[in-house]
Amino acid sequence: MAGLGCRGRADRPAEHAGAGMRSPCVEVCRFDGCTGWCVACGRTLDECRIWRKASRPKLLAISADLPRRLAKLAARASQTAGDRS
Repeated sequence: MAGLGCRGRADRPAEHAGAGMRSPCVEVCRFDGCTGWCVACGRTLDECRIWRKASRPKLLAISADLPRRLAKLAARASQTAGDRS
């Protein structure tokens, strides 16, 4: 059985999104236990769920924060990998 992605339904295309904005989903959908952010797109599960219905200002605010979140996740991952060496 196919799993449900961040978009909530496996049959919805990633490019279909709320307020005319493309979803940042890349269909990896794994969430970091500390931050709650998807390790692939940077959104929280709640942000993934509301994407199609959220207002454009809300989507812009979420989108603007994604690079910071992804950089933080990458820094933590590389620090953790360095600890294992």
